Amino acid sequence: MGSQNVTNFSTAKANRIRQKIEEFHPRSPQADLEAWFAAADAIGEFNKTNSFIQCLTSPSVEMALRSVISLATGFKYKNPESVLQGLGIDPDKKRPLGELGARLTKSVSENLSSTQQETKSSFAATDAIPRTIIDVVSEVVPREDVTAASPAQIADAFKKVPVREVSTILFRNVISSLLNMTLEAAAEGKVSRTTVNDLERRSREQFAAELSKGIDQLLRQKGIVPSDIPSFIRKNIEKKPALQKLEDVRVKHYPTTPAAVGGAGVGYRGIPKGKPKVTRPGKGKPRVVKKPIGSAVE
Repeated sequence: MGSQNVTNFSTAKANRIRQKIEEFHPRSPQADLEAWFAAADAIGEFNKTNSFIQCLTSPSVEMALRSVISLATGFKYKNPESVLQGLGIDPDKKRPLGELGARLTKSVSENLSSTQQETKSSFAATDAIPRTIIDVVSEVVPREDVTAASPAQIADAFKKVPVREVSTILFRNVISSLLNMTLEAAAEGKVSRTTVNDLERRSREQFAAELSKGIDQLLRQKGIVPSDIPSFIRKNIEKKPALQKLEDVRVKHYPTTPAAVGGAGVGYRGIPKGKPKVTRPGKGKPRVVKKPIGSAVE
């Protein structure tokens, strides 16, 4: 098996990822595509030793997923005051969202071993919990007002958003957090913070969103309930077809013919070996790509 440390990569891999980061230009017409390439390289090919797969199937992510699903179920079938009270939060508190995220995160952390708490997957999982709650509540409350949401508004949001979608949002946030760690480690402070922030935002809105939906669609077809997704992937990690479907999502926007990159050699699944050539605006004809990336639908 592989490591759960997504930033424990070789110098060669760090250089490859940083090259993609340096090729990303926020004002370029192809910025979305460049961001996708950077995120895809940061994750690397999906296989049984891939660190991202190891993180997504880790006990910390599984625990975070189950805790968020339990919270969603509670708000669907109980009154909000009893759910808050069960978490040790004053049921009369008018703005409990911040404490709700903190309590749930603390509960997950306390149930992890000291070794597990130090892993990148643990950080990503606990980072994703409050972000997921905010994302769910923002379905019924304007995002700028989310922190002031009342218990009734929080409950309404979790009643409105299906449990499977809640799990997909959590996976999106876990993937986003892991990508951020990887991109920042590869950048090594050699790329401006503004550029990296923009790259991370696009990666979350597009790459992480599509990959999390791909995971859900793959497991939905097999009849796997959301809470069992990590354990199912972990048990079936040796089976290539399942990982191949995730790999299809990762490379979906890569060129598929040598002509797309000026006759470069073709690698795995038709992905050109070496640096994909992205022509800057005003310097010749733009490179042909398989399909343009649009904004991901949240």
